[in-house]
Amino acid sequence: MSDGILDASQIDALLEQAAKGELPDQPAVEEQKEQKGRNRWLRVVDFSRPTKFGPEEENRMRRLHEAFCRMAGTRLAGQHRIPMELELIDTSQRTWRDAYKLVSRDAACAVIEIKPYGTTCLMAVEMPLLLLAIDKLLGSDDEEPNERKLTGIDMALVKRVLGEFTSAMSLTWQDLAEVEFELHNMENEADAEQMMSASEPTLAIAMEARLGSVSSAVVLLLPHISVQPALAEYAARTAADMHADPVVKDMLHRRIGEATVNVRAELGAATMGLHEVLALQPGDSIRLAGPAPGEADLKVDDITVCRTRAGRHGSKRAVQIDSPMEDMA
Repeated sequence: MSDGILDASQIDALLEQAAKGELPDQPAVEEQKEQKGRNRWLRVVDFSRPTKFGPEEENRMRRLHEAFCRMAGTRLAGQHRIPMELELIDTSQRTWRDAYKLVSRDAACAVIEIKPYGTTCLMAVEMPLLLLAIDKLLGSDDEEPNERKLTGIDMALVKRVLGEFTSAMSLTWQDLAEVEFELHNMENEADAEQMMSASEPTLAIAMEARLGSVSSAVVLLLPHISVQPALAEYAARTAADMHADPVVKDMLHRRIGEATVNVRAELGAATMGLHEVLALQPGDSIRLAGPAPGEADLKVDDITVCRTRAGRHGSKRAVQIDSPMEDMA
């Protein structure tokens, strides 16, 4: 029996037991239930896949390229009368070697430069789609691609179609960072595979393009080393916007204000070698560096937040804030 399905012989055995008034083997049944319960909580984890892109970054990339699909389809239809529809299918983090396995052998590999960083990414488009696209660009009404070897004119038209893809990517990435995508060159399969280190963490974005009767795969490979400057720029800009927005700043302060921290008043501190500490004897004096006598630094972890005066409040020791926190910053 596998996956709870009984074969003919097992069914006959059960019917025979029922005719004799016998029950099935209960321990075996309970063991199967217990095994199913354990399997329900098991989760397969593939440690060979990188996690360089955080969940938020991966979701952001997904939304960004969903917008790219709409933008690219609109530009091709409106400017070149190529009624191509693009749809994002999947995003996944892989090593460069594993991500490149998604590229079809008959795909045209376009190396795209990311300006101003000078880094590159790869877009692979299957050749039947490009052949039909350049036929449409020349005014053909055919719904099937005319298979042929690319001439110099064909290659120029292919670059024009791919140029529309890079222009759409530039427009959709403007909200993320001030970057521009530009078609750098076309590479053959072997050279394109060697453009990155085999272990480089890469975000593979798989899309489906439909044109006429042709449905083809479009794969965009974004190495982390290539897009990390843009992601860092977006993170810095987002942090600056949050700091400038008084509403967001107030919400952030309220959330942070609920956290508990350890606060201590430090009269002074000294840096000593371990052998000096081990040699300490009763009656020894230690010179402390810090505030003047009677004063203490109020610290949260290792950060000094203000200067205080040490004293007492009733029967307890206490400190009084001497200088405002902003003066100590």
